[in-house]
Amino acid sequence: MSLKATFSNITNKVTEKWNDMKAANDDCAIYYLSENPEQSRRLRNILKMAETSSLGSDLMAQARANKYSLSMVNNDTCTVGSCNAKNKELTLNGKFNDYKLICATWHESAHCEQNAIEGILDVNKYNYPSKVIFYRSKEADAVAKETLSAWQAKENGYPDMWEEMLLGDHRDVAKAMEFHLKYKDTPNKEKDALFAGFNMWFRNFNYREHYDNNNMVKYIKDSAKKGRYITTGLDVDLNLLANKMCSYKGETYFKEDASILYEPLYSAVSPNTYSALCQTIDAMPVSPQEKTQSGAYDLQVYSYLDPFGKAQERAEKAMDKKLEQIKLNKLKNHRH
Repeated sequence: MSLKATFSNITNKVTEKWNDMKAANDDCAIYYLSENPEQSRRLRNILKMAETSSLGSDLMAQARANKYSLSMVNNDTCTVGSCNAKNKELTLNGKFNDYKLICATWHESAHCEQNAIEGILDVNKYNYPSKVIFYRSKEADAVAKETLSAWQAKENGYPDMWEEMLLGDHRDVAKAMEFHLKYKDTPNKEKDALFAGFNMWFRNFNYREHYDNNNMVKYIKDSAKKGRYITTGLDVDLNLLANKMCSYKGETYFKEDASILYEPLYSAVSPNTYSALCQTIDAMPVSPQEKTQSGAYDLQVYSYLDPFGKAQERAEKAMDKKLEQIKLNKLKNHRH
């Protein structure tokens, strides 16, 4: 079957499933499909509570307009939710509590909004430094919008989701945004808060590395297994990210020139991430020239980056030593 026919088949199945869900639950913010009565009850309650935020409601409306479906699974992974752009599926992990799943619904709906932007899914064309910026920026934007949605729900009398944000992996993002939302009295404080949250996501060293290795590196490895090896080496359109994706109420919330996304805070990777990427790319059955053109070996690597900008000497020395060893190993491999 040709690639065009395969894509057409997937599109037809998505449309058929979406039409079935539309008939079954036309009153819901996002159409869902579940044969389990308990899951159906939970999904309806989650969607109802998710409407308590104006931004969250708008994000879910976008997901519905773009024919995304919603379902629930129960597994033992640490993943709370996911968004499949190809099959237009949002999935929630039922092992987590409903308040966390409401936040995940906002988060994954933000990815739906991103995926609808023309050109945003051209990630396979990007060189590897651009892939890093692209994946991270998408996630930082979704986390910021999830957090603002939780704040809006709190202000409307539903504080549980905000409490989840304060206790979760992105509590530093929540606190950075709270400073603008609670203590600033300006017309653009929500946009200011979104930009503060976007920036703070990059400053969480531990979570950022966790995201890189469990999402970005994993996606590149999975692509390689499917035969998608090297990209054409194009640079990502920074204005597409900063002005179209990072938007709120039809206007960008990005307060700096888009070129800052090339700065180390946004684009540099840890030695562990760099090593994992190089190992994946070294194993690809393509020419050394293609590997070089992909930009994989041009990635910026930091020795240590503390969330608050304070160097820790022992950690820095250990990272530098590890980085030196990675570079030596790479040189040895190329010589052989």
